Amino acid sequence: MDRAAVDHAIADGRWQELTAWLSTMSDDERIAARRPYRSTWRAAARRAVAGFRPGGARMVQIALAIGLSETPEEASTNCRWAQDAMWSRSQAGLPALVALLRTRGEAWSLAFALCVSSVEMRGDAARRCGEMAALVLPVLARTNTPLPEGAVVRGWADIVASASTKSRNPEGTWEPVRLTSPGPDGEEFAYPFPTRLVEVWEATPRLLDVLAAGLRTPEALSPLGTLEGEDWNLTEGVRQLIVGGLLSRGELIDECLAALTRSDRPRTQGVYAALLRGTDFAGADAAPRLPLVTHVLPTVHGSATAVLLAAVLDTDPPDDVLLDVGAVILARREKAQKKLLVAHLARRALTPASEALLAMAADDADAALAASARRLIDADAPEDLPTVADVGAPLLERGRKPGSPLRWSADAAGLDAAWSDSRVSVRITGDAAALDLVVRLAHGSIPRLRQTVMAGAKPEYGWEWGGHHRTLPLVRRWSEGGSSRLPYVTTVTSRTWRGDQWEETKESFESRPAPHHLFTDRLVEETIERLGTSAELLSTPSFADGSITVRDLARRLRNAGRRGVGAYDLVQALLRLEPTRPEQAKSFVSMSVPIGARRRWPFSRAGFDAAAVVATWIRAGGLPDKPVRIDATGIHLEEVRLPLPASLHELEGVRDLCASTHLIGGARGRSTMSVGMPQGIAFYLGVVPFWADAAAALLEEAGAGDSIYLPRLLPLFVSGPGRFGAMTHRVFARQLSHPRGDGRLVTVEAMTEAAVEGRLDRLALRDATIAMLDEGEGSVSRLADSWTNGARAGLLPWLWPTMADTLCWALARDRAPAGLADLLRAVGGVIAAVEDRAGVDRLIAEVRPLAEQRSRSRAAHEARALLAAAGSAA
Repeated sequence: MDRAAVDHAIADGRWQELTAWLSTMSDDERIAARRPYRSTWRAAARRAVAGFRPGGARMVQIALAIGLSETPEEASTNCRWAQDAMWSRSQAGLPALVALLRTRGEAWSLAFALCVSSVEMRGDAARRCGEMAALVLPVLARTNTPLPEGAVVRGWADIVASASTKSRNPEGTWEPVRLTSPGPDGEEFAYPFPTRLVEVWEATPRLLDVLAAGLRTPEALSPLGTLEGEDWNLTEGVRQLIVGGLLSRGELIDECLAALTRSDRPRTQGVYAALLRGTDFAGADAAPRLPLVTHVLPTVHGSATAVLLAAVLDTDPPDDVLLDVGAVILARREKAQKKLLVAHLARRALTPASEALLAMAADDADAALAASARRLIDADAPEDLPTVADVGAPLLERGRKPGSPLRWSADAAGLDAAWSDSRVSVRITGDAAALDLVVRLAHGSIPRLRQTVMAGAKPEYGWEWGGHHRTLPLVRRWSEGGSSRLPYVTTVTSRTWRGDQWEETKESFESRPAPHHLFTDRLVEETIERLGTSAELLSTPSFADGSITVRDLARRLRNAGRRGVGAYDLVQALLRLEPTRPEQAKSFVSMSVPIGARRRWPFSRAGFDAAAVVATWIRAGGLPDKPVRIDATGIHLEEVRLPLPASLHELEGVRDLCASTHLIGGARGRSTMSVGMPQGIAFYLGVVPFWADAAAALLEEAGAGDSIYLPRLLPLFVSGPGRFGAMTHRVFARQLSHPRGDGRLVTVEAMTEAAVEGRLDRLALRDATIAMLDEGEGSVSRLADSWTNGARAGLLPWLWPTMADTLCWALARDRAPAGLADLLRAVGGVIAAVEDRAGVDRLIAEVRPLAEQRSRSRAAHEARALLAAAGSAA
């Protein structure tokens, strides 16, 4: 560009031309252009920014400073960070700026990044740090240089907060500053709008270092206190990233506690508290840090004391520490923390320290708290009388918050990780994550995929695999030059003794797998045939629960364009698609995406359009439920008709998946829908994650109720997105009566998560339990043990209808069932905490005849204890 062209580009804000020119400039050309820059262009760019001219005036100013300044220090000064800022109309050129900075060389760009990081931004200028962070974080990501505290980390927090605001109104004209990352065509924005907290943090280079530097910088993370929406929950985001390995739990705890020693504003301390909650900060973490925790308790905001106090009490502190902590808490205003302290004292043996704290609590201005403390001081109950102290606080329903999907790196290490996961883990997204890895490995270089697969572990393959994923063995078979289509033939060898030797006879017969396995095999086969046509599949889950969002499906279809999509991939994506509204179909009306690339498929000739299929699916209400019917002959899966064209509905695996099936007959015969081993239920939920009730029916068909596998697989149901119906509650009820105590505890844990997500139905659980007992199955004693543990976990509101009706059922029988005394004791331990007093009165009327008997039986004794507990509560 000549001098006149540069003058016009500066005046018009044409940053595209200038960045392209500066990126290809030689050293001699840069030296020659430096004189007019210092004499004319620098001032002209500053005037363009000050005059709010249309176009990318701020982009031009930064580009000229980076491209033509002699030293990094001069470039940082010429960017005028504290005076000027990037506004929405110019931020689109950020990827070009990052790319331009890299052309100056690694040493120069690193020195520039450190200069920018050292700039002090005060007052209103502190709110304009986002462009600084977006520009220098990609440079710092390529080095091990300690991340400086100050403006850059404050700018990163502003970028996160702006992304949250933009995601609430993605259609607005305002475009905030975004992070960038290297892409196939150069530097690009790391995420679209709307987005989620986890996506922004995953796009952050050296996330743990950035977060640690932010915690060391006073008030730097204050913008994170403005995040709103279920996808922007700090606690859940930290928890997901710790599980994903992007954050170190121990380092984050130490940095948060150190930050709480400062006198930051309440909103900022609330951010630190949310981060601590995300680490699941508990007694084991507080014990080695007890002096520091007790030191900050008197001065931190109430949001932080709630986290710290719970962890301190979890350590069961000695009396001197308890007295110090309790005195601090009782002198503060927060009621919830005081109640937590008194509840801990109620469970603790009475000591001089606890007596002193209860006396302080008895004089509190909160009448309810004072009354609770006085009752504990004056308590004189029999030793064997059940108390309310064993009942946990009722759980709060917060709805489903699925985590990020499983995703391995597209290299040999990622493939090894996928193989290891397939051998030791049981998860519903295992096959989907493996297939996504294969597609990403093959994108741009199918030979690279073959080499990577052949260099890795050699799997065993065959259609009857037990705990293996089905994807990786098929890909290995294809890499070795074999067909990805399995013959589904089983050969049985029999040996017969013929005189002086054994004679072997081999017999082969067809053994087709279950429909969901067959469907997965065909999907893998189709994907292998289409390798290299796309960098992603339609059917890759958006979340760890196996579901796909409408937004992701629309984006993937749009990216597929005329390359088309596979038929099995399309059907699998629809089977995983989240519940929809009819108006969402309009997102697909303007698209045109062909289906299939295999000539033998009938729809390739009929010209079905994938976008039209999706729109029809959404208008029809999406995936229908798979009804489960239980009658005297067994368990039946009813037929379902999917809103698909006939040729898609008749695909191998799809038709049988939707067909009517009789699972369990009088002889408990196996059906063609069998999942095989119980852990095979993960593969079924991987195909149809929303059919939880049908999966529960298959799980019961897969193994006996006493199998140790069954309770261990219940977390699969909770991790999925499906609605829990009668069949799922039937499985819960049966596993609460499991012979092994660890199996019952795992069941309680799974039910606790289901209750928090709002998917546990107390009446359905009651009906399933009574039906099980009527069938002569289940143990009352084991149920009582599970219910006691459930009440301690906060499940009492969900368990009470079941406990009360089961006790009435037991008392109404001509012969008392075994375990009646255990059932009475379990009910007596929680009856004082039940809010349904009318139901309690009805239950007392049922129990009173047994209690008034002149009997020394254990059941009569527990009945009298139950009435005493109910009377003391009243």
